[in-house]
Amino acid sequence: MAITTNLLASAYDSADATVYVTSSITTNANSLILAAFATKGHSGTAAVSGASLSFATVATISNVAMRLTVFRARRNNSNTGVLSFSISAGATAACWIVSEFLNVDGSGSAGAGAVVQFSSTARAGGLVGGSLDLSLGAFASSTNAFWGVMTRDHNDSVSPAATFVELADVHGTAAAMGLESQWTVGAAAVDNVVTFDTFLVSRSGVAAIAIEIAQSAGAAAAQLFFKRLLTLGVGA
Repeated sequence: MAITTNLLASAYDSADATVYVTSSITTNANSLILAAFATKGHSGTAAVSGASLSFATVATISNVAMRLTVFRARRNNSNTGVLSFSISAGATAACWIVSEFLNVDGSGSAGAGAVVQFSSTARAGGLVGGSLDLSLGAFASSTNAFWGVMTRDHNDSVSPAATFVELADVHGTAAAMGLESQWTVGAAAVDNVVTFDTFLVSRSGVAAIAIEIAQSAGAAAAQLFFKRLLTLGVGA
């Protein structure tokens, strides 16, 4: 089966705080959880816990105004609960987007086997442009998936590239920040690049992270089997 995804939680919180709590989420068994957490006015470390999940950090990147961290987790059974993002010093605001991915590689700890590679970049404010590209290395498989997330000023307009699907876009005016995420299956990606289209970087700049997500071997084999049946005309 192909990789699929569900949006579990997304929000903007204008509170000046050291802990930010999501709405209740319910994860599917054997899914990869990717939690993107962005803060403004904070330069320290971030962590996340809850819903009986153990998270590991994939990557962290900052520009002058905002800091973005992506965490990963995986469990063999379904879980329900809230996630709590904590930071070492108070931020002026925060955003988060939490998604799960099904039919992914289940090896390693906390979803390590499902995260093949990542790329990140940051730009200062005052830039104007039509797109932001994050390039990854050669794809391990055309049935793997691309996922990307980017911080932005609340005035910036962000949309996914033509072959990508937007998962969430949250923003608020009180602290002038936002967060957008998008994804696609590898065969639909162009030159192993995650593209954030149509944005204007007015003040706060951007920080972005892109990840390749590995399909499970069993799901890949089943997908190939059904493709061969269709080629032979079985079930057509």
